[in-house]
Amino acid sequence: MRLKPLPKGDPRQYLWPCLRLRIHYLLRSFVESYRCLKSVTCSGALWTLAKGDRAHLTMYLA
Repeated sequence: MRLKPLPKGDPRQYLWPCLRLRIHYLLRSFVESYRCLKSVTCSGALWTLAKGDRAHLTMYLA
């Protein structure tokens, strides 16, 4: 599998949407974990977070 070269231009304009999406995801996961701590059904929220982070979990378990 060969990767396509990036289109010519300023690399920052391709990096910024990715970075913004990553910041948004981190904020959302932080808010979800905060809600999890406040809620009674913490195990359900932790399970959904674990499902979203399955790639990291399989990496640790392997």
